[in-house]
Amino acid sequence: MTPKLIFALAFLLALPLPATAQTIQSIDEAPNDTFGDRVLVAPGTTRIFGQLAPPDVSETDYSTSATIDPGEVNTYTVTDLPANEPFFVWLQSDDAMDTIMGQFDGAGNLVTFDDDSSPFGNLAPAIRGVVPSDGTLRLKVSGIGDNDFDGFSDYYEAEASSAQQDPHYQMGDYTLSVLTGDANVTGDLDFFTLSGLTPGDVFSLLVNLTESGASVGWLADDGSLISRSSYAEADNREQVSGIVPASGTVHFVVSGFDDFSFDGSHGTAGDYLLTVESRRVESP
Repeated sequence: MTPKLIFALAFLLALPLPATAQTIQSIDEAPNDTFGDRVLVAPGTTRIFGQLAPPDVSETDYSTSATIDPGEVNTYTVTDLPANEPFFVWLQSDDAMDTIMGQFDGAGNLVTFDDDSSPFGNLAPAIRGVVPSDGTLRLKVSGIGDNDFDGFSDYYEAEASSAQQDPHYQMGDYTLSVLTGDANVTGDLDFFTLSGLTPGDVFSLLVNLTESGASVGWLADDGSLISRSSYAEADNREQVSGIVPASGTVHFVVSGFDDFSFDGSHGTAGDYLLTVESRRVESP
């Protein structure tokens, strides 16, 4: 590839691409949440309406709602769970706060902790493991930075005396839930195959979500990730671009904005609009 052609491709990829048509396809087929079940987009489609559905957590082994205030540590002892069975415990909150959750053994020792793995997003924690032999989960919830769960932020403890330590400053309402057994709670993924493009053209996929952020990934024929979208601030949307391969076919997936591996690790839900645009690359 000549330097002139490389420069031309870089310039074209940086530009917003005008859609060549206004054909709209509304995606309501189910399921299309795996690469093998991806939806075939009709040739010539340039606007795709879809939806990321929330995880189905209608049945749980335990669920409770609570409030956390600055400096507060909430403690939970969840009993009568099936011993030695897999468990999944997570927090869900609509408030703008960053919490941390720890699991403890019967002697009060920290076993593991997490700060932002909940499929419901919003900086909420989640823990997977095996229910102890006594059928009891011992949990604590605190604010981010309080890794020893004493109510104070570890960010300040290293440089401050005990009299000067600051409590964590997270506050808000949340729900703590526990599932046991095969608890596969993940966010929704929508997979697509777009055909009928012209090989060698520059294509661009742009996604807008009505409620919160979404991202789009360009996939190879085997479903592996080639490239993920980046934020286009001017248009307030995520965008990924590339060169249409010889097959004229592009595979892609839509997920929540924080699902960097496109494995469902997100809590985003809502309607989205995906725009497909392309431009011919002329040889210099």
